[in-house]
Amino acid sequence: MVNTARWGPDAATTVVRTAVESYTDAGDEGAMPVEGVRYEFRRADAE
Repeated sequence: MVNTARWGPDAATTVVRTAVESYTDAGDEGAMPVEGVRYEFRRADAE
């Protein structure tokens, strides 16, 4: 969780975008399933 209460919309968007773009599945210790939610895990390079 990131507390963005004192940041403007551009700064908050930059933080979230940077975090998402920095994610690599090789560094993920394991996807944790969430009960009651339908989702797919797809590799970004699979498209």
